[in-house]
Amino acid sequence: MVTRPGPDAVRAEIINAALARITTGGAEQVSLRPLMAELSLTTGAFYRCFPGGREDLLNAVARTASQRVLDLLPDAETIDALAPYDALLELGRGLIDLMREQGRLLEFVLSYPLADDEGPYPLAQRTLTTVERAAADHGLDGSLLFTQLWGFVCGLGQLTRLGLVADPESLMSATLAALLSGDEPAQAPVSAASLKENRSS
Repeated sequence: MVTRPGPDAVRAEIINAALARITTGGAEQVSLRPLMAELSLTTGAFYRCFPGGREDLLNAVARTASQRVLDLLPDAETIDALAPYDALLELGRGLIDLMREQGRLLEFVLSYPLADDEGPYPLAQRTLTTVERAAADHGLDGSLLFTQLWGFVCGLGQLTRLGLVADPESLMSATLAALLSGDEPAQAPVSAASLKENRSS
């Protein structure tokens, strides 16, 4: 007698297959029929696992991907032992390094909504906790600082991945220091020539 995998196993299999497609080609590669054909599953099996359809699946993939990225960064104990500035710098450094190595995965995690009905995704929660600690130390608005830093790291990661920023570490350090002191952050040194050169390559 053949033992069929339970719904939790099927759900995990679908999530992992969708995540593999995102890692190699981006979220646009997650299409229901090809994915089910790849896994030899019916659309009925899919909807039993994800009643909300593709969006339900992408939410589950985003949570899983967020945890995977977090697992590749320094652990909470290491981060919490650092001063807030150093902790944020360490998280930012790790994300930029991962953007170079696993660009599609990071692009998906950083650009996808940061929470679902269950609450914030793991990477967003860890970052928010660290940002709030830094904001409290510097008398800043934690929500605003989180938005500024998240947007900055997303942009810097993309520019670094495209080869448009040669020294992300110093730019990240200067921008973080400026944000924590309430000053205007430095601008990324991206020239029109480098943008044109990248567009044509």
